[in-house]
Amino acid sequence: MTVYTILYIAGILLFTMFAILVWYHTRGPPPPIRGPPPPITYIKSRYNDLSYSDDGMPNGGVLVTMLDTTVVCPNYQWKSKICLKDSSQCGTILDISDINSLQTRVREGASTDCYSLDTTYLRADMPNYVFGPYEGADMTIGIILDVQKLWDYIACMFPIDSGSINRYNCTCRDLNRCDDPTCTSQYGSCTPDINPEQWIGKGAEGWNKYLQSDSSKDIAMAGCGKIGFSKACGLTGPASDWILHTDAAALSHTNDVITSNDLLKNDWVFTDNNTPFSKYQWQTWVEMTKTIYQLADNKEFTELQSKKGHDGYRENEVDIIVPNKHRSPTDPCMVTDEFRKVWMDSILGVFTNANTNCSNIEGIATDPTYGCNSPDCCCGVDIDVQIVQEIVSEFNKKLPPGRDPIHGYKLDTVNMLNFGWTMDTLSTLDLKKLPPK
Repeated sequence: MTVYTILYIAGILLFTMFAILVWYHTRGPPPPIRGPPPPITYIKSRYNDLSYSDDGMPNGGVLVTMLDTTVVCPNYQWKSKICLKDSSQCGTILDISDINSLQTRVREGASTDCYSLDTTYLRADMPNYVFGPYEGADMTIGIILDVQKLWDYIACMFPIDSGSINRYNCTCRDLNRCDDPTCTSQYGSCTPDINPEQWIGKGAEGWNKYLQSDSSKDIAMAGCGKIGFSKACGLTGPASDWILHTDAAALSHTNDVITSNDLLKNDWVFTDNNTPFSKYQWQTWVEMTKTIYQLADNKEFTELQSKKGHDGYRENEVDIIVPNKHRSPTDPCMVTDEFRKVWMDSILGVFTNANTNCSNIEGIATDPTYGCNSPDCCCGVDIDVQIVQEIVSEFNKKLPPGRDPIHGYKLDTVNMLNFGWTMDTLSTLDLKKLPPK
């Protein structure tokens, strides 16, 4: 290689380095490193996503579970001469990070069990309708949950409120019969040792195989069984004999309901005509849910159900199975470590819908079934906002390193006596972020 060749190559290298230096100093500051979207943006984007994955799991939508204000704030009273004005008067506010405490408190207040968590699915093509209120209770505190994070534990879905506490196995909440051999030999234990390894990670095929096993009758404890008020209820055999888990069964049932509108005016909701769907039939369930809601979205339906001693709630229902460690019927809830981690990871935020769903607001207060029509009624936006701020503050203290904090919100929802939802319209999620505590 000659001297001239070496000098030529060196010149090219120097020119290239000079050009790089000029570009680096004239390109402006580097783009900022972008983290995850703000929680409210993420929640709304999920709410607006109507798509599905190849296996039928929804890519969007969120779940919400509503809590009785007394469960969250023990000193709260539905009606009192002296209503609470400050969250500091609550006593020990519920720590939502502790699923054992949540399940135990809800069980004591609403006669549920340790194995079930009732939720409602909200999405832009469905009404923003949630459960509550009922006489003696305001249901104006809600937790927003990630449906994908809880997917493995979704036991079943109903198109409308199903009276799930009357669908548990065998005993219908009669703890004195929980160990009755005559009962347990048919329906199984009311304190089952549920093993999620039977289906987790195995997709639709693994879930359907579990539903066909005898042990699947345990998911009746999530509220997925057959109904019975004063008689035995739940499941006596494989859940596949009951839950709509095939395309043919789900479509056939949906078509039957669409052609039998009068069923909603009778006891359809609280009979076995209200049949649960498998989670892998999600899209069919959504379409049936919208049809059912359209039929039930009127005052006549609400009044007829009330006269029958039932209720006129028309929220959809997604029942979560909550596995517990081995326990006796009188023990507090003892949720497995695996589900406790999933629960923490699934929580997206906390909200109050007191502005639209308090039992004492105009339009609900005078209703004899759901309202509170007295100067002593205590539901209110201000106290709920403080409670939500307190819940969020305490939850964020328990988060593991690297996990983004959650926020509190106000959310206006459709209340018990709002009607007029229209099929094929898209709703908006009226979510307003609250300032931190």
